[in-house]
Amino acid sequence: MNRREPLDLITEEYERNYPNLKRYLMTLTRDEQLAEDIIQEVFSKLLQMPELIYSTTSLEGWLIKASKNKLIDYFRKKRPCLLEQDLITNTGATDKNEMEQKIIRTEAINELLSDLNAIDKNIFLLKEHYGFTFKEIAAFLNLPETTLKVRLFRMKKRWLKYREGDK
Repeated sequence: MNRREPLDLITEEYERNYPNLKRYLMTLTRDEQLAEDIIQEVFSKLLQMPELIYSTTSLEGWLIKASKNKLIDYFRKKRPCLLEQDLITNTGATDKNEMEQKIIRTEAINELLSDLNAIDKNIFLLKEHYGFTFKEIAAFLNLPETTLKVRLFRMKKRWLKYREGDK
């Protein structure tokens, strides 16, 4: 069995998969520069680890999954904290009572998040904090949109119950 040079294979895969990856990332981000940066990072990783091209059964699937993961990492790094005290003080709360209410709400949300499993926490953060649509979240997490809606509804219901003190 004669193996081709990894660099030649990577170049060939780049040329073949670039349009599809860019289209996929553009549907998720609507930011052409970000989509191109993500693709560059994914292929950079492939260049650093060329053995992946031989060990991966579906390179196209790997590229899509790696692109999605890089995009999620980008958004996590972009806004690493959800509801820190600094964010609360920068929201323009002028009234002392208003500030106390925001702090109480923040503590309740942090409490809710600490009780959630990883998938529910991601759903909540992607929807409520980052503002993604259900369609985008479904693509990120590989879950049906209806499942996401039900899970988010249940989380909100639980949060309201917590706020009423029925925890």
